[in-house]
Amino acid sequence: MRKVTRNIVEAWARGDSLTSGNTSTNGFEIYLHGNEIACKCEGEVIALTLSGWNTVTTRERLNGVLNFYGIKYRFAQRNFEPVLILERDVIEISEFERVHFDIVTQRLVDAPVVTS
Repeated sequence: MRKVTRNIVEAWARGDSLTSGNTSTNGFEIYLHGNEIACKCEGEVIALTLSGWNTVTTRERLNGVLNFYGIKYRFAQRNFEPVLILERDVIEISEFERVHFDIVTQRLVDAPVVTS
């Protein structure tokens, strides 16, 4: 994990604000080049997205979040398309899809239901 990723993810996990180069956090979301790529949801759920940018840097930042929480999934690319990988399982995702993880169970979960 790159130093900038580690510092940003640790600050985000503590709820602190930090900017380092092209990446920043306000303690609730993580931004890369101004695009939100991670946020905290209700309970112990986090949402991660490529925000339309399936780049090496975006995937590295998201994988840093997963690594921090001990979640075994990884963002990757196969045939130029974004995927989530867990061991030998490959899950196709879109560049704009938000994927949700429970940081306690370390599993992929459905998007939380928002009620008004």
